[in-house]
Formats: sequence, C-alpha cells, structure tokens
Amino acid sequence: MTENLKSLNTKYNEMVDELFEELLCDKCMKTIKVGNADGKLVNMLNNETLFLCKKCNEEVRNLIKKS
Repeated sequence: MTENLKSLNTKYNEMVDELFEELLCDKCMKTIKVGNADGKLVNMLNNETLFLCKKCNEEVRNLIKKS
C-alpha cells in the first residue's frame, strides 16, 4: 500500500512540475507556463506541436479562419 502511495505521489509531482514548466511561445518567443499555454497546434507537415501564448493563438486562429 505504501508503495502505491509513493508511486501516486511521484506521478502527481511530475504532473505538477510539467504544468508549471516554462517554455517559449513558438511565434513571439514570450515566456509562458505550459499550464497557461493558450493553444497547442499540431503542424501537419512535420508533426511538431506548437505552443502559443493567448495573443499568438488568437492571431493564428484568425488566419486559419480567413483561409
């Protein structure tokens, strides 16, 4: 039982660390937290995930809607 609790605690800590990990917006290079990243777009050409801040996410979505 204690091993299960330790395992759950470790997984929880990893998830929290990931949530607050800092990265750069792929468009404007502003520092954002993963948990606050407004959008994740998958680039279908090379299967990369783009992390965007709220402002850049709105800009990209508007461009997609227009095309």
